[in-house]
Amino acid sequence: MAKQRATSNFLDDVRNLIGRVQNGEAFSRYLSGRKERIALLVALCVTLSIGCASGVILFVLGMRPILVLVAVLAVPFVLLGSLALLLYALFSWLENVALVAALHHGKPAVPQLPWPLVAAFVGVPFLLLLVRAPVIGIVLGAMAAAGPYLYLHFERRKR
Repeated sequence: MAKQRATSNFLDDVRNLIGRVQNGEAFSRYLSGRKERIALLVALCVTLSIGCASGVILFVLGMRPILVLVAVLAVPFVLLGSLALLLYALFSWLENVALVAALHHGKPAVPQLPWPLVAAFVGVPFLLLLVRAPVIGIVLGAMAAAGPYLYLHFERRKR
């Protein structure tokens, strides 16, 4: 029951965020002025989602056929679920960055995320990728960690 409530709250939060992106003048202006950098962050989210989905498949290769079948059936859900969560985290964080830029003080806060969903759709598949393809996992993890810092670095240089 609690997981269902967390999921419905997450879906409401996603709808509200989409509404703020579409209807919020200040946030839309902030996003439109930084399209190139945001497109790179979105591409990073897509790459991480593909890596998570690949981790599920790579982990079960060579195992029993029924496990491979279950993994193949789970891949679209992992791909779409991880992409939705990563994009939600990205745009929630960008909204916090825009607020800090508008107020001219403070640091952007880390957005509130549905951690059970993040663990299921991003954390576990990413750990499976790290187990089977550690070099790829480390590179993707480093890119994911560096993305926000590079964005903020170039954001400060722009001012």
